[in-house]
Amino acid sequence: MADYTFDNVSVVMGTYNEEAAIGTVLDDIDRVTDGRAEVVCVDGSDDRTPEIARDHGARVIEQEPRGYGYAVR
Repeated sequence: MADYTFDNVSVVMGTYNEEAAIGTVLDDIDRVTDGRAEVVCVDGSDDRTPEIARDHGARVIEQEPRGYGYAVR
């Protein structure tokens, strides 16, 4: 059986107008995974969420606002 590490982990989250919290969440993910997990935000925000996410090293995929379920799919 293969050993898995945080290098094998991707955190995928739908985000929508999360500018007040996204930086803290991404900092927490970075701290817990020692900065080794890939983070992907699927975003439909009309605030600064995508910019803040990118500044914290997340990959951002922008989409039309359609809800969290659609974003994760």
